[in-house]
Amino acid sequence: MRIKSLTFTGTFSIFYLLIILFLSCSSESTDPQNNTDPVNVTGSWNMTSTITSNTCGLTNGEENTEIIYLTDTSGVRTIINFDGYWGGYSISGSTIEFNGSEQTDRLGCLATLTTAGTGTATQSAMSGTFTTTINFHQSCSGYSDCQIISDFVMTKLEESPCLQRATFGDPANSEYILPFPAGAEYPVYQSYCWQTGGHRDQLAYDFTIPIGDSVIASRQGVVREIREDSPDDGQGYGQHNFIYIEHPDGSLAFYAHLMQYGVEVNVGDTVQTGQMIGFSGNSGQSGEPHLHIGIYENYPPVEGVDIAFNFRNAFGPLDSRGGLIRGVVYKALPY
Repeated sequence: MRIKSLTFTGTFSIFYLLIILFLSCSSESTDPQNNTDPVNVTGSWNMTSTITSNTCGLTNGEENTEIIYLTDTSGVRTIINFDGYWGGYSISGSTIEFNGSEQTDRLGCLATLTTAGTGTATQSAMSGTFTTTINFHQSCSGYSDCQIISDFVMTKLEESPCLQRATFGDPANSEYILPFPAGAEYPVYQSYCWQTGGHRDQLAYDFTIPIGDSVIASRQGVVREIREDSPDDGQGYGQHNFIYIEHPDGSLAFYAHLMQYGVEVNVGDTVQTGQMIGFSGNSGQSGEPHLHIGIYENYPPVEGVDIAFNFRNAFGPLDSRGGLIRGVVYKALPY
C-alpha cells in the first residue's frame, strides 16, 4: 500500500488485505440472560466483505468473497482456517464481538493490524461491520497508516471433504515429530484444508523455513523416490524437489519444495525418526521458501487419500480438531 499511488500491488493486494481483516479474538461464554439458542457455527462459510469507508486509498463499495472454515467448541467460536491468516471471535447469545488485538504479518512490509466490530449470527448466516486500523513499521518507507471499515455477510456451506477427514487425535499418541530439529521453531505458512492455494483438499502443512535450513524425517521408513534438480526460484509449477519416505505401516510421507541439490538421502535408504534428510528450499511453485509435508495412505500417493496427522513434539496451541494453526510458531521439543 504505497502512499504515492494509494493502490495495492503484488502480494499486498486488496484481496489479501481484506482477508487479513479478521485478525482478533476473545473468549466469552454464552450469555445466560439471553434465551436465544447457542449458534452452532461448525463448518465452512462463504464470506462477502464490502468496503464502506477507508483512508487506505481503496474503492468504497469494492466487494470480495472468501470461504472460511469455522469451529464451535466449548461455547467458544473460533476461526481456525482461512486464506492466509488466522483470527477469531466469540458469540454472546446471537452477537458476534470482534475485540481489538494486534498482530504483525508479512505484507511486503511489516504492519500491525487492530480489528474491532460487532455483528449478529443465526444458524445459517452472520453479518456485521468491522474496522481495521493498519499501522506500518517505522522502517517502512513509502507506506502510511490508515483505516478500513467493512461490512461482512457470511452464509453457511456444506463442510468440505477435506475437513470431513480432518480428525487428528491426541498428539501424544502421534507417530510423527516435527520435520525440523529439536530446538528449532518456525511458523505454519499454510495449514490443512486451506480453501485457496495448494491445500484445498490436502491434510498437509507448510512451514516457513529459510533456504538451507535442515529438514529431518518425521518418522522412520524407506526412501521410495527423490528429486533435487529444480532451482529455488519459486516459479516451476509441479517442479518441486521432494522426498517420499514409506513407513512400516505402508503410509507415505511427502517432503516438498526442498533446496536444489539439497536431498541428503538416496532411494532405498532406511532412515530413522529425526534423521537429517535434506534442506529446505523454494523449488517448484512457491510463494516463499518453505517446507511442505503431507502423509498419504500408500505409495504412489493419491490426492484425497491422505491422512490427518499431528506431531508429538510440537510446542504450541492446537485447534479444536487437534491440528496446527496457520500463522502460529511451533517449536520442536526433544522427543
